Amino acid sequence: GEKMGPEPVIKGLWAVTAVVSVVILFVALFW
Repeated sequence: GEKMGPEPVIKGLWAVTAVVSVVILFVALFW
């Protein structure tokens, strides 16, 4: 099996951060 590097974890954290930021912006603007 291929060894997992740090790249997938970093990309996952970036994806989560982006989604959370968008949700916070929508709540702040449209609440």
